[in-house]
Amino acid sequence: MMALIRLARRRGFRSLVGPALASRLESLDCIAPNAMQSRALPLGLAGEDVLLSAQTGSGKTLCFLLPLLERGLASAGSRSAASSSAAASSSSAPVAEPRALVVVPTRELASQVAGVASALVDPSRAARAVGSVTGPAADPALADAELLVCLPDALRARLRDGTLSTARLRAVAFDEADALLCEPFGGLTPEASELLDALEASAGPSAAPPQVLLTTATLSDAHAELLLDRFPAARRVSHTGELVPTLKSVFHYHRGADRDRELLRLLSRAELDPWLAEGTTLVFTRSAAEADRVCAVLAAARPECSPAVLHGEADPGRRAEALRAFASAECRLLVATDVAARGLDFPRLRHVVMAGGHDPADVSTYVHCAGRTARRGQRGRVSFLIHTGEDGSFRHQGHHALRPAAKLEFVSRDES
Repeated sequence: MMALIRLARRRGFRSLVGPALASRLESLDCIAPNAMQSRALPLGLAGEDVLLSAQTGSGKTLCFLLPLLERGLASAGSRSAASSSAAASSSSAPVAEPRALVVVPTRELASQVAGVASALVDPSRAARAVGSVTGPAADPALADAELLVCLPDALRARLRDGTLSTARLRAVAFDEADALLCEPFGGLTPEASELLDALEASAGPSAAPPQVLLTTATLSDAHAELLLDRFPAARRVSHTGELVPTLKSVFHYHRGADRDRELLRLLSRAELDPWLAEGTTLVFTRSAAEADRVCAVLAAARPECSPAVLHGEADPGRRAEALRAFASAECRLLVATDVAARGLDFPRLRHVVMAGGHDPADVSTYVHCAGRTARRGQRGRVSFLIHTGEDGSFRHQGHHALRPAAKLEFVSRDES
């Protein structure tokens, strides 16, 4: 294993995957695996189950997509006539029979992961090779997709109604596995147990179990034990430390009751920093109603930033438009709930603000919200507004005690 890691670091992704996939990685400026990827990828590419925990923005997506694409799709062929006939006769809708599944917690993350996967697939096959399952209704266009990125509720619905089969499934990845599968204080969620049981049952008693790839940025000892008990063959890879070392955390304690005024004051001070002013800002709130209210406040006070809002109660079109505008920097201020806290990557984002009302003891939420910036070796800042009259600074000691993770090196095209 150590020899493989050294070879990967020296020769780049070409030592791990085929030349076609390596070329597409290089077109995305992914030249060589970092230290974490060099440990995790050889295991996944060898077909082993993996439980990976590593800092936000460290490149965990590639640690499950590359094995799925290299192993699961490389030899993928069209479904046999018998299989297609059986699928058509068992349901009025075409049956999807993917070779690989990725399960993620949010619609936005599903779109992002599907986009990365499509960019890594042969362009002539991308449209039919990768699809997203984000609603309960069957989409005939996905019947021949080889890799599906799914929301758990939608996946369970498709398994129940028979419009998705795991007969050809070779691998399944759970991104943000702790959020998808685990109760906050122990045990698998009932929904996770149902999904895992359904995946196992639909594969049939004689079928080889699919490879399982689990990734997360936060993993408690209790959740690690739980997942390893459910997936005993999984090899655990951990990159120690909770916070990205290039992230600067700032805690703003205030006594005033007017949180909106404090937020506007904080944003005005941030604009005086030339580096922050060149990027975008993501403001987290605790509820959809609060997000709408704060966005209205910011739209009145900072119209030049074109504030937008993102939360789970908005319709899919509005959510997609908010993400598009923020990613392109047409919108420089995005107000969001925790629907944006996990996995999403915004290259222009430099400042995350937790605008109050968050549970002071919820360190996991802080890590994930903060992790939307300072990704892939870049700098970033997270500001936490804390009303001392409500929370008390002593309840934030856990945040101050968070350990920076070891710095990961990301090789760019100019450095290779």
